[in-house]
Amino acid sequence: MRIFRRKAQIIFIISFFIIFMLGQAAFAEGGFISGKVTKSDGKTPIAGARVVAAQRTDEVTEAGFGISTTNSAGEYVIENLLTGIYEVIASFPGFADATKSNISVVSSKVTSNIDFVLLAYGSISGRITENDGEAPISNVEVMAVDVAVGVNLSTSKTDGSFKVKELLPGKYTIRADIEGNTFSPIKDIRLEEGDDIKGMIIKAHKKYLGQISGNITEQDGVTPISGAEITKIPQNAELLGYMRIEDIYSNPDGTYTIQDLPGDTYAVQAHKAGFGIGITLVTLPEDSHVQNIDFLLMTPGSISGYIFEQNGSTPIDGATIYCKNNEFEGVPIAIKDISNAEGKYTLNDLSAGVYSIQVKAEGYALEFKSNIDVVSGEETSGRNFILGTYTGSVSGVIFDKITGEPINNTFIMVTPSGSVSEGTCGDNFTSDGLYLINGLKAGNYIAKVGAVGYKTHTEEDIIIQEGVIANVDFYLERE
Repeated sequence: MRIFRRKAQIIFIISFFIIFMLGQAAFAEGGFISGKVTKSDGKTPIAGARVVAAQRTDEVTEAGFGISTTNSAGEYVIENLLTGIYEVIASFPGFADATKSNISVVSSKVTSNIDFVLLAYGSISGRITENDGEAPISNVEVMAVDVAVGVNLSTSKTDGSFKVKELLPGKYTIRADIEGNTFSPIKDIRLEEGDDIKGMIIKAHKKYLGQISGNITEQDGVTPISGAEITKIPQNAELLGYMRIEDIYSNPDGTYTIQDLPGDTYAVQAHKAGFGIGITLVTLPEDSHVQNIDFLLMTPGSISGYIFEQNGSTPIDGATIYCKNNEFEGVPIAIKDISNAEGKYTLNDLSAGVYSIQVKAEGYALEFKSNIDVVSGEETSGRNFILGTYTGSVSGVIFDKITGEPINNTFIMVTPSGSVSEGTCGDNFTSDGLYLINGLKAGNYIAKVGAVGYKTHTEEDIIIQEGVIANVDFYLERE
């Protein structure tokens, strides 16, 4: 019996020793990440910040993971991490999270100096009221918009108060929206780090902004045209990478009214099949009514041709053909066509003038022709396109000139330098500031870059070579 108990004790001691040693081995094999978390001055420590390290791997069950909290000096150490590549995130209430990627951890080693600087959030608060500036309006969605930072939302309370939180430094516009009312935005609010801007009053007025109205008649100036499609496009639509298109139709007596328009300069277009499209630029002040924007729709002309592959004989089916009237540079016209199985296209209902055409087809370079004359009642034929597969490219990042941060929602367009009437061109709309334009012939190009809230930037002498990606970054100034 004593012998049995003695053996049991020995087995217990050996088992305990083995478990202890395994634990020690596991601890010894773990890696470490250490660093410091401070405020934006890079000196003031943030105590109590949470730092998380997560290994990026497809094998979720084997992924390394660790958490630490900074001490009074802002220092942290994350222990017992598996060997691998980690993403580390530092966070603290009232501050924007900061992330560092591709942090390498090796067993028994310390990956040090993984430091973080956190930016303090700011806020903008105020009230939503009726036009008297007193009576509150509740449940209004309030947006703080900065084109370089993004959009943050809030909703007004019963007393009309709102507070948009977690705002990074920037230049904001405050907008509000609710059914049945419209609100004049508050623009150019400069928010520095940690600012708490108060006292913003956004007043409502009933759903009435600007209006544009007029008459549409045949070329005799008397016979009304009913059912003509009226399109409004902001003049700078192309360089902003979008088109706010809202169509209405003329009444039986030829009259029309476009309502609820913010102040802007618009290209107003009137179009009905069988007539040449009418175009005019209208500058609409805020909350005004511009009248007598009349159109005489004339006998139309047209442009036609074929779209071929680079061999000059194989037709391209499904290419999209766009056109612009050169008198209204930068304004797309509400007329386009799609090439058929024979590669043929026809742009009908064009008013007399000089036009440019762009052709887009999946897998081919974007081609253009300019200075195409259109005469009323005639077809301008033989405007053929040969689409190639060129290998020149340009890429880069579009930055805010002041902050150095990439700009959201930018548009870039490149065209050949000089007074050329045809060639390859390219465009790219990007949501994160990064752009890439492929399919360009070798040569010199001009780039135009635009974004809402920024001045249009033009860059000349961009050299494109076959098989080479030219790297060109842009820095835009705020308006």
